Amino acid sequence: MREDESLILQQQLRRFWLRQRSSQPAVEGLSRRASELFGVIYRAAPGVSPSELATQLGQASSNIASGLRELEAAGYITRDRDPDDARRVRVTITASGAAVLDRTRVSRAGWLRELAASTLTPAEQQQLLAAGALLDRMAASPSDEPR
Repeated sequence: MREDESLILQQQLRRFWLRQRSSQPAVEGLSRRASELFGVIYRAAPGVSPSELATQLGQASSNIASGLRELEAAGYITRDRDPDDARRVRVTITASGAAVLDRTRVSRAGWLRELAASTLTPAEQQQLLAAGALLDRMAASPSDEPR
């Protein structure tokens, strides 16, 4: 891929991400920041620590704390002391949190399905699925170093 093509693709992906973000509400009753944090918690290993979350989000632990309070107040997570090290806290998604995430995923998938159906031909939809598989492969690449 040429440099100009990679820049165009990067812009296209960003425009789509912005469209999706503006078209989709945050997770039920949460701020955008807490909603983003909730997604990171969901994708993390069970019992993730706040400092691990801060690292993944590239934020200070103090910024994560307010999002954790919001998620805990909503009943979507629990924060418990690490049984092996009482100084550490572990974050876990509750059953209520898992249920709201499931509803959100279904809603967002429906939005994407309807958008694709209304703007793309069936052949283009298949091309988009193939492109998604390629993006997954790139995301799973073991190194950030280009070949």
